[in-house]
Amino acid sequence: MDLLTNQLRLRVGDWPKAVAGFLFVQGNDGKPLYFEKPTQFFGWLAGEVGKGLIDNAVRWTDHGDNLISRGQFFEYLRHNVEQYLGVEHVPNFPPMPNIFYMHDSIGVGDEKTLNAFLKFFAPASSIDQELLLAFTVSLFWGGDCGKRPAWLFTGPDKDNEGGRGVGKTTTAEKIANVAGGVIGIFDPSQVKGDELEKRLLSPQGRMHRILLIDNLKALKFSWAFLEANITAETISGRQMYVGEGRRANNITTVITANGATLSRDMAQRCNIVKLARPVYSAGDWDADITNFVNANREKLLADVQAFFQRPRGKIETPTRWGPWQNDILSRLENPTAIQEELARRAKECDADDGEKALVEDEIRQAIESFGESPDNVKVKIHAKALAWLVNEALNERMPTNRATAFAKQLQIPELCGQ
Repeated sequence: MDLLTNQLRLRVGDWPKAVAGFLFVQGNDGKPLYFEKPTQFFGWLAGEVGKGLIDNAVRWTDHGDNLISRGQFFEYLRHNVEQYLGVEHVPNFPPMPNIFYMHDSIGVGDEKTLNAFLKFFAPASSIDQELLLAFTVSLFWGGDCGKRPAWLFTGPDKDNEGGRGVGKTTTAEKIANVAGGVIGIFDPSQVKGDELEKRLLSPQGRMHRILLIDNLKALKFSWAFLEANITAETISGRQMYVGEGRRANNITTVITANGATLSRDMAQRCNIVKLARPVYSAGDWDADITNFVNANREKLLADVQAFFQRPRGKIETPTRWGPWQNDILSRLENPTAIQEELARRAKECDADDGEKALVEDEIRQAIESFGESPDNVKVKIHAKALAWLVNEALNERMPTNRATAFAKQLQIPELCGQ
């Protein structure tokens, strides 16, 4: 096997390499070309060896004692070439450990092209303008895995059209395209966690670092699988042709929604960006921005690198996103004001607080209907009665056990026996 590997190196250089059980080489487009099966690898190899080296081609066999088959050599390579946790065709600043980078060198930037790019979009305020910058550079951040906040793009406050048509999805996608595009989810209720894991661990999925949950319809959004994976260091699950697969969790989750509320866990994981209603002008905005990115991609990457060379400001109140705050928030204009506004928006979007108030009010009204004061009397509420009150308050039809468990999760101080 070693002799064959050495002969392979003489013909194709230091290729292939491996990531999470896949062999890969650099494709003609400069992006990773993955081999899931021996036939794929040997098809590529035939093309490479055929470039002036046909006389040195190995004749393989699948039969005979003491002979090596293509499948055996493929499996040997999978386990014995250089191993990486991920492959990236766009940069991280700083580079992440155990990641193979497959991109051109980055030049020197002055942030002018990045500023021109961000002017294509319509932030609702000066803080949102800074948040769009923060979102853009976050896609290239090389910080620790599982330390990236999610992002919620929504419309302006008191919008006559409820935030529809302000370009939330387009803004997220156009910015994400600079970093390689998105993996899109259009109905979270129809997507199972293991199905999403397969997509993220597939060769095509590994080329993306942004997960887009588009046009969220649910009044209240909570997805335990997603909440857990935002803060997980690695994403693991079943991987085709390999078994158990893993990838470094450098995924940034983006949600677009109109007036959605989030579970408390999700609200605490999201940076909320508000967009203004754009002013339309003559021309094709979509084509203009695509052409701008295609013409200026190298300058944009250089400007992102320049952002990470800015001096850091002071972070007054570190949170669970401390590394992100230190590397990105601290480099924005007035990070304290931005942090305060993000905290205010997260609380405003926290559905748990609203549901708690509704259930508490329903219980108080029920006690008052018997001529008693909820502040001066102790009342025993049976499980079925409590479930009925919870369902009335929230316009739900939960069974008794689920409704009472939900009431317990709300942590209403006056509700004893929780």
